[in-house]
Parts: sequence; structure tokens; C-alpha cells
Amino acid sequence: MKKLILALAAIQMLLSGCAIGNKYDYRSQTLDLPVASGGSVAVAVSDQRPYVVSGDKAAVFVGLQRAGFGIPHDVETLSQGPLADDFAATISAALEAKGITVKPVTVAPSVNDRNAVQALAASGADKALLILLREWKSDTATNVAMMYDVKAEVFDGQGNSIAENAVVGRDNLGGDAWDPPGHARVAVPAAYRKILETLLSDPKIVEALK
Repeated sequence: MKKLILALAAIQMLLSGCAIGNKYDYRSQTLDLPVASGGSVAVAVSDQRPYVVSGDKAAVFVGLQRAGFGIPHDVETLSQGPLADDFAATISAALEAKGITVKPVTVAPSVNDRNAVQALAASGADKALLILLREWKSDTATNVAMMYDVKAEVFDGQGNSIAENAVVGRDNLGGDAWDPPGHARVAVPAAYRKILETLLSDPKIVEALK
């Protein structure tokens, strides 16, 4: 019995150590989008997650890694930049790969939708793409739960909305009983790529970006 208790205590200490300081690599993910255009698109990503807007969580927050007894520890972006910047970098790279000139526009979490659209229109681009992060976080114990609510909206050069699409879900990304953080570091970025491709490959979005 004593050996069992010591073994469980050792496992508890190992899990607690592995739960601290985890970071997920979003920026290295490459999207394959069915878009093509010789024009320009202004891109902005607005982080509207309530806990980020309120200041309860930093803009680099992307989820939770739970140690033994379910104690949560924050997970951050590997880039150590805001999650919105990682989204913008990934999307911009994907559009540029298809021949589109991207004009990045940065908006703070406190900026409302109307002001974000005005900032995009002021860029002078032919079209504008606004991504709203209304929810985005993972929660890992043994398995990984992925919660997301992301909207994409395309505007013409005058700021008129011409297309929109949204993806919302809570997905089970599987797990690894021996190395939950290691599994999450692979599964979450892969899910990020899949979710963004689903969001931006919608026919309405593709047609509007031409």
C-alpha cells in the first residue's frame, strides 16, 4: 500500500509539473484556401472573448492545462503575441499564397465592430476581411476539449458587408493518458487549421474575396 501511495504521489507531481508553462504554436500552421484574386484585402482579427475584453485573461491566453486534481494552468501562444495576431498572420499568409495583396489592420479587444470596419475601410483595400473571435480556448485534462465561436465577414471597399460565415463548436480532440500536454500541443494547432479552413472555404466567403 505504501508503494502504491508513493507511486500515485510521484505521478501527481509529474502531472503538476507538465501542466505549467505550456504554449501552442499557431503561427506555423499553413492554410489551404480555395481563393484567388489579384486584388487587395485588408485583414483584421478582433478578439472579443469576454474574459479578454474584461482583462481577466491576457490576449495570449488560449486555454487550460489541468494538473492533478483538476487544477487549471493557463496555456499561451508560443509566439507570446496576442492570439488575434496569430490568427491574422496565418490568414494573411494563406491569402498572400493565392496572389492576394494583404493590408493588415490591428484592432484592440476594446474596439467595437463598427470601429473595426471603419479602420478596415480606411486602409484603401479593394475588400476587407474581419474575423471575430467570440470564443477560443482548449481545456485539457486527459482528453482535449476545444471550444470555439469564430465569425468571418467580408466587406467591399466602402465598408458594406457582402458575405459572412461562422463556425461554432465544442470538439473532443482525443487525448493521451501518459502525456496529455504533448498530445494537446499537436492536436490543438491541427484543429485550429481545420477550423479556419472550414470558416474561410465557405463558398460565400470565397466568392466575396474575388
